[in-house]
Amino acid sequence: MKIKHLIVALFLLPGCSGWLDIRPQLEIVEEDMFATEWGFQDVLVGAYSKVASQIMYGMYTTILVPELMAQHWLVASSNTEYSNIQKFKMDDPDLDGLLASIWQQYYQTIANLNSLLAAIDRRADLFADGNYELIKGEALGLRAFLHFDLLRFWGECPAIAGGENLAIPYMKVMSKDLDILRSASHDEVQRQLLLDLDSAEMLLGNDPILHYPPAVLNSPGKVYADGAISPENPFHYYRQNRFNLYALKATKARFHLWRGEKTLALQHAREIIEAADTKTGAPLFTLANEATMTGINLSAPDVIMTTEHIFAVHNSALQGILSPLFLSFGGLAQDRAAIRIAFEATVHPNDIRSKEPRNWEEKLNPQTQLKEYFFKKFLASDSKTVQVIPLVRLAEMYLIAIECAPLPEANRWLREFRISRNMESLVDGSLVDEPTRYRCLEKEYRKEFYGEGQMFFFYKRHNAENYSWPAPFRVDAARYRFPRPIDQTIYE
Repeated sequence: MKIKHLIVALFLLPGCSGWLDIRPQLEIVEEDMFATEWGFQDVLVGAYSKVASQIMYGMYTTILVPELMAQHWLVASSNTEYSNIQKFKMDDPDLDGLLASIWQQYYQTIANLNSLLAAIDRRADLFADGNYELIKGEALGLRAFLHFDLLRFWGECPAIAGGENLAIPYMKVMSKDLDILRSASHDEVQRQLLLDLDSAEMLLGNDPILHYPPAVLNSPGKVYADGAISPENPFHYYRQNRFNLYALKATKARFHLWRGEKTLALQHAREIIEAADTKTGAPLFTLANEATMTGINLSAPDVIMTTEHIFAVHNSALQGILSPLFLSFGGLAQDRAAIRIAFEATVHPNDIRSKEPRNWEEKLNPQTQLKEYFFKKFLASDSKTVQVIPLVRLAEMYLIAIECAPLPEANRWLREFRISRNMESLVDGSLVDEPTRYRCLEKEYRKEFYGEGQMFFFYKRHNAENYSWPAPFRVDAARYRFPRPIDQTIYE
């Protein structure tokens, strides 16, 4: 399907069977889809399903494309597509199909959210238990989150982006008018994005995550011996896998940091770090440590650091998508010596993020007789099947605080972060000026988000011209911006 037919054929490829009734005129039949609260829920769940798909955060826009551009995977010379991505040759004609698919999936998902938002105010009487505010708030927040990632991929480096320069389309209405995909300026995109986040924040002011800790919200139907009461409405569970109030605050922290507004970024990061259960005072989100990684006092090892998840996506087919990448010889791997340098293994030998064979494992390829070093974060273990990809974690809020706070406070955040990761104490007090702060953050973003796609955005946000790992690599600023799909360039 051509990208220029995106709006016309938007609902030919629904993410969830049964949510749309396609008529010959290809119109949405609102009276069928939005006749009940459950119809609105289905459309929202369908949007999350698209977000978690392989073409988006289930692989391409987390584990694959940005990680290749961060130089995190070894690429066989015969794999031209991966090699071109790694070398920032995103304008190669052979990559247009991949970029078009990603672009299309983002805007299809946004269009589905827009169809929900266009109908929800007229059907407000259908909802119970605060679900009108919850569903509308999630849809607005998720729309902003998706546009922000489109901007991070397709926009210019924020350090050099002219406010009036065209960036991406900000799609707020459901329409078949192709002009809706005309790009807005960087300033306008960011203005609309913040408006959506602010509106969503007001609607999510009574989010269940404010009243129940994640352990309760992730356990539907559980009866607690201490008399604790769980939400009665089933839609109120699993808030970490939905765009909850703290996901919104974290997106604001990320957004303001992208704009260089460090005071605001720090404010929102602190809100999340300090978020606590209103009844017990216990932290809502906690940094992972060796005990959680090994599974002590848990049902299984937690290599993906679930206690830190602020917003994550769920895909029950994730292992089928990722196993070929990380279990097959010739798949995505890295040199063991390079990884030991990246994780400073001689300085921090007990870092919980680089343990063998839990996080990484070396295997001998029987065909080539060469050793390959495999990444295991997202692979199933004997006791746990991983079906979740984190999009925002508590660790990022700590790193934002370390980047934005005055140096004495930044060192305090770094010490707390260091202790959780089992790093040696020599990093304490090491942030003495801006160059040392940058070098520290560069290392920690790589260690922390290996395989999660955030290292590329760290470099783009800083307009970094030179990568030092795993080998010297130079990037021109213009290369950071993805080219718009060919069929969409006429609508710039």
